[in-house]
Amino acid sequence: MVSFNENGFDGLGLTRDLSKYGMCIASEMELPQHYEISLSIAVPGEIFNLRGEVMWCRESADQTQSIPDQIGIRITEAPPEYMNFVEFIRHQRAAPGRPSF
Repeated sequence: MVSFNENGFDGLGLTRDLSKYGMCIASEMELPQHYEISLSIAVPGEIFNLRGEVMWCRESADQTQSIPDQIGIRITEAPPEYMNFVEFIRHQRAAPGRPSF
């Protein structure tokens, strides 16, 4: 789950892809390219506050299914704990015997 602030209006979305340097958010909001936003990502037992820049915003291909739009974010500021979390998840997925996503 991710929340973001755009001109004082809080938006909600779900992360569809996550890395140390960027993410894709599924959301009902559209944001302009190069727009700077504040993000809060909730993971079990932790909330990470980040800053990012909108790199792209794409409408869902199927509007009849109420599939949210996608917003590509480049992360510009993140605490070390966020970087550690992403690295931990990456290693968990790569561990032998674990399904790869």
